[in-house]
Amino acid sequence: MATSFSVKTITNQPAGPFAPGMRLMGNLQFGRKALLICLMFLLPMTLFGYFYASAEFAQMSFTAQERAGVTAMRQFVPIYTGVLKTRNATRATLGGFDGKNRYQAARSQTDQAIQTFDKYLSDSADPIRLKPEFDKLKAAWSATAQSSNGADKDGRTVFGPVTTSVSAML
Repeated sequence: MATSFSVKTITNQPAGPFAPGMRLMGNLQFGRKALLICLMFLLPMTLFGYFYASAEFAQMSFTAQERAGVTAMRQFVPIYTGVLKTRNATRATLGGFDGKNRYQAARSQTDQAIQTFDKYLSDSADPIRLKPEFDKLKAAWSATAQSSNGADKDGRTVFGPVTTSVSAML
């Protein structure tokens, strides 16, 4: 009886999803392999650096906006308190107290604060774009000047639109 053997040819060719990479690395000398590996690590490091820097620049921009907002708020507080004092003087007058002098003083204080804030917006180039809302506030405040005591003919305060504008500004 004769025994037959079949011979399988064994090749060194890699198979599977990594086959192209293994063939490439098999054909390269060590120096080129090391260079290729370094370049492969450089790509994710570069992307990480880019995204990190982008996030930091966005955070710095946000912080600059916050600082501009704080500065604007400091400039706006005198307007806010002036409007409150004017409204309080009006209500005191409507309640029977003599508040005419306080009304005039508060109105003058608010007028001055509005001028100061307008100058601040001009000088600072309005970094947080408050000018449109501020113009509405100025218009609403100017409309209240027609009343000598802050009340309309029905005995109600004329500061509703001003309060709405102040709230929008805040």
